[in-house]
Amino acid sequence: MKLSLKQFTSGVLNFIVFLICMFYMLLSWNKAVTYEGWAVEIAIVSVTLLLYQLATMKSIKCNLYSMIPWFTVLNYIFIFGRIYLKALGYERQLGWNLFLMYSHKDAYHAALYCLCYIQGMFTGMVFFRTSKINNAKLVINNFCNNSKQIGIILLIFTLPFRIYCDVVQIIAQRISGGYVAVVEINGVVGAIAQLFPISIIYLIASNNIRDRQEKIIYLSYCVYSLVIMMLSGDRRYALIGMLAVTLCYVRKKEVKINIKRLILFIIVAILGLSLLTAIRRMRETGAGSLKALNEALIISISEDNIFYELFNEFGLTFYTYMLAFKNIPLVIGYKYGLSYVYAVLSVIPGAYRFANSSIMQNNIYQTIYKIENQALGGAFGQELYGNFGLFAPVVAIFAGYLIQKIAGNDDNNIESTLVKYYSLFYFFINLVRASLAEIVRILFYYFIVIWIINKIFKNHRN
Repeated sequence: MKLSLKQFTSGVLNFIVFLICMFYMLLSWNKAVTYEGWAVEIAIVSVTLLLYQLATMKSIKCNLYSMIPWFTVLNYIFIFGRIYLKALGYERQLGWNLFLMYSHKDAYHAALYCLCYIQGMFTGMVFFRTSKINNAKLVINNFCNNSKQIGIILLIFTLPFRIYCDVVQIIAQRISGGYVAVVEINGVVGAIAQLFPISIIYLIASNNIRDRQEKIIYLSYCVYSLVIMMLSGDRRYALIGMLAVTLCYVRKKEVKINIKRLILFIIVAILGLSLLTAIRRMRETGAGSLKALNEALIISISEDNIFYELFNEFGLTFYTYMLAFKNIPLVIGYKYGLSYVYAVLSVIPGAYRFANSSIMQNNIYQTIYKIENQALGGAFGQELYGNFGLFAPVVAIFAGYLIQKIAGNDDNNIESTLVKYYSLFYFFINLVRASLAEIVRILFYYFIVIWIINKIFKNHRN
């Protein structure tokens, strides 16, 4: 692995900033903080850190097609979104405001940790981004042949599972409405359903698909995802799937960013954010008609602060960290990596019935849910803390390195690179709002399905 002087300097500087974050966390840990004041402090420090990271990405020419800027910025939105609103004085308007229910000391500690975690991941990912990494031993490289045929088979295989899961979500929404109606389907069915966007990536990346067909596939997928978001209220996987598919599509076309396209992108982004706000309103009221959507969308565009709604909606993720600091290690002991044993066992259907109960209790976010009865889900950074405590940001450096090494570089738009990079992009970006166990399960079934398809093609050729 060869590094230029610029890459080496950038890596060292990132590590120095990481050490500064760690020292800042340790020095501030026992500081007396007020309920109102801690959010302002964290908001200022996090924005400063984000500006530094954006400058670093620009200096190493990390483009918008890459995983790093999206992983980094989404972490800030999901983790610090509600903290920014609290710091700006919008706290009274927040729905499901857990700041009022839990200790501001736990919130402050969680925020300090998150600063170090984000910089740790950033340090690991950036340092190895432009290195010439040999991925020859990675099985994923063998999955890049016959993209069109694999995409078609994947589409036929995964679409029924995707439709089934979406119908279950829609029925749940229609029966009771509201946030709690969103259900998560685990196991084999749920994992295979999550591979649906991968089939679209394979088709779009293929050189054997005509431009017109490619555009129809892309637009059809986006329309389907939007309709499901409107009807079911579930957004995370749909949004991340659309992001991965869109970046793959744009990367293949090598679309150049100019003023006209930038203005168009901003308009589409505003409409998209308005649509998300309208969907949230529909979930809260249980409405599901096109008329209700139209009314909610008009209110969202004309009356709402879009950025407030963005931070309000996605900033809920911070509460998962806050509850982790409340319960770990006082109520739940550190797992020291045992949650990853659970992650491996989770790929086996019904494994929880036969495994030792203490092992299956190492699902951190489920354990916290049983204690707090707050359906907040998990996040990769929360899981790291549950395993390694305040040493977790150091582990995050190696996690960022490993993610970047597996994903490789987006240094060209050839078919094999697009298929590999954006398939893994889809999985890894989900770590912003998912535990490793959830992603490992989906990755496992991805490898199995693609391996079987390639075996069929190989036997057919022979």
